[in-house]
Amino acid sequence: MSNIDNIIDKIKSDSDIAAQDIIENAREEAKKLLEDTEKNAKLEAENIIKNAEEEAKNLESKIIENAKLKARDNVLFNRNKMVDRIFDLAREKFHNLTEDEYIKYLEIAFKKVGDENALVTVADRYKDAVSKKTDLNLSDKSLDEGFLIETGDITYNGNFNELVDMEYYRFDKHYFKELFND
Repeated sequence: MSNIDNIIDKIKSDSDIAAQDIIENAREEAKKLLEDTEKNAKLEAENIIKNAEEEAKNLESKIIENAKLKARDNVLFNRNKMVDRIFDLAREKFHNLTEDEYIKYLEIAFKKVGDENALVTVADRYKDAVSKKTDLNLSDKSLDEGFLIETGDITYNGNFNELVDMEYYRFDKHYFKELFND
């Protein structure tokens, strides 16, 4: 039985060696797999961090640009509001002209028309003062504000709101820049 024992011992020894080789190979493979996994995980983490940083920069740029646009819009809104206020004050000033200021403005416009026989229609509240203080040919009609000067087929419209509105629409970027030093 010694031969059989020797063979069994040999098989056991060989199988132990083979098992040790398999275990050692498995350990090396597991170690290599772990190292590769860690390496890939680090690369993945670096890519995630890099992408997150790029997204953060892009988001920051968008937020800053959006804030700049809102600030610019706010400035333009307030400037337009100021211009509107200026034109509203002009309308108010025309609406509150004294009798003498109204007559002076009317006479200047009348001289520009250049027809001594022109028919003049004036605002109700100034009609008495104009008839007493001028020799203008007054119409029986009346207006709420401003005046009209009619000569032949031509009518000069001195409606104050319309005159201010006309200037408002002619107010362009050039004046806006001068007004706000842009």
